[in-house]
Amino acid sequence: MDVMKCVVQFNELSPDIFAKPSVSTAKIDIARAVYWTIYSVVTCGSHIAALVGLTPEMTIATMGRELSELAGKIRSMHTLLQQQLNHCKEELDAYTWLEIIFKRPRRRDNLEILEALFFHVEGDKQIPPLVVGNTKAEDMNLLLVISGSDERAEEIRALAKLFEDLQKKGKFQYQVLWLPVVDKLNEQKFSLLQSLMPWYTVQQPSIIKPGALRYFREVWQFKNQTILVRLDSSGSVPSPFPLDYLWLWGELPGTSEPPSLDDITLDIIIHDLYTVDSFIDFVYVSNSSIIDQINNDDDGFIAGIGRYWEESESWRFWIRLRCIFSTVIIQERKVDIMKDVMTLLSFHGNYRGWTVFGQLRSTQKIAAAP
Repeated sequence: MDVMKCVVQFNELSPDIFAKPSVSTAKIDIARAVYWTIYSVVTCGSHIAALVGLTPEMTIATMGRELSELAGKIRSMHTLLQQQLNHCKEELDAYTWLEIIFKRPRRRDNLEILEALFFHVEGDKQIPPLVVGNTKAEDMNLLLVISGSDERAEEIRALAKLFEDLQKKGKFQYQVLWLPVVDKLNEQKFSLLQSLMPWYTVQQPSIIKPGALRYFREVWQFKNQTILVRLDSSGSVPSPFPLDYLWLWGELPGTSEPPSLDDITLDIIIHDLYTVDSFIDFVYVSNSSIIDQINNDDDGFIAGIGRYWEESESWRFWIRLRCIFSTVIIQERKVDIMKDVMTLLSFHGNYRGWTVFGQLRSTQKIAAAP
């Protein structure tokens, strides 16, 4: 009876419940449990018939041993199904609660959202620790960085530097919180990435509720590509945006009107990366994530009229070009723009050197040559 109640409750949850990764084996487990439940009922019937003399005689000991084995098997299956059922209910409850929170016309603060995202220690109603060293999170405007498990160290450093630059310019009033969506945790890689982040992170990805992960995927359309979600205390409905937007324009959406991508100009490829201090100005861009130490040791770099980009700046230059490339494809832009971007990208890894000329604050296209 307990097993059958579990099966019925599974069926009442949602018609697509078995499509969820968290209960991918439930369908097989239910089929197995139903088979052994029916087998047990039939066995009990045959034993009852034996006791009243309708079937060949069986000893009480034989009956008891067989029923005991079946009871143990059914009990084990019931425990497994109940655990999966509880997991599904918790996921559905967390998902539904997030839907309710974000549909409210106005929220008091973001603490309620944090409580809905994370599991709590038994008996502890406080928000689970979000750490920067030993610092605890308080009510704040939050920028959620939701990513998969394929983040790279250079990307984390570049993102941290970008947030720092925006903060100095007064264009960034958020505390950052990293939420990793991880199916199989690599402890060593997670600890490495966490150590590089100067913002808030969860102590372990496992404290993020499955219902929250489902909300990320179904409502915020997270598909293993990093997305950013702004949660400000005004209670506005969050609108996720891809990390590529940040790499491309160097600021959050809505801060200012981004320039058009009708042509590839110098402003588009170096804006927010470099401020020109003189009429004749040069900058050395590394072709890799590690600055070329041989060239970096050159005396004065063209008699002091230029400088070297730091690793994060060089990395952002190349990722910006890739973001322009993908944006051009998505928006089906003109073919000549695609050619310009491909020309620039072809310089990456070209150790013979290359040059790009252009005029700032101009709509004139750049000129590039190896």
